Amino acid sequence: MFYMSLNDSDIKDLLNLINDLSKHQDIKDKADASGQIIKGTRAKENQKNSIVDGEIYPIPPDFDHKNIINELLTNLTLTYAQIVNSHVEDDIALMDDSKALENLKQMGKEFTAQIQAVWYVKMKQGDFHILHEHSTSGATFSGAIYLNVPDIPWPQGSISWIPPGGRNTMYNGKWQIQPKVGDVFMWPAWLMHTVYPFQAEGERTMISFNSVVLNKDGEKVV
Repeated sequence: MFYMSLNDSDIKDLLNLINDLSKHQDIKDKADASGQIIKGTRAKENQKNSIVDGEIYPIPPDFDHKNIINELLTNLTLTYAQIVNSHVEDDIALMDDSKALENLKQMGKEFTAQIQAVWYVKMKQGDFHILHEHSTSGATFSGAIYLNVPDIPWPQGSISWIPPGGRNTMYNGKWQIQPKVGDVFMWPAWLMHTVYPFQAEGERTMISFNSVVLNKDGEKVV
């Protein structure tokens, strides 16, 4: 799991971009017509795994004309990849395999990131997501950036991650967090997670994304 917090300026820029995109009904209609809605939709379709009154739409690359989102997500992905790589380095160092360790260090210097999908989510009172994961898309990492969060009591609106076998351990194995404005989370795409509803006025606005880490030959790093 990776966590950081954005500064106020970045939050403002991203929120303005998302709110602007949300007003473009022509872009949303085009996404509807081409089936580009990502794992959820508006109230009229009321899918079992979706929010019920908000909206989820992909963010077209050409709408991010200042490259704000792509640059941020690329940097986040590479940062998380380096963190994961460093932990593997530590494990290999304990094995006293100097050749493998050197190869891994070199690999870490040559990582590139590819943003596989990015979409915005506007959740309203009572909206939720059931337990799901993103690895079927082929992603390495998934992430969420919170730009606007209503004032709500714990544990409303929290996100919960459940590792494999987590519910069957003596410690319950669940990580549950109530996000704040500016929070950024990244996790392995295979990690199951769910979002609980909140009972308050206002919207919770966030950016979600899937990304892939590639080696120097353009091959996916698992």
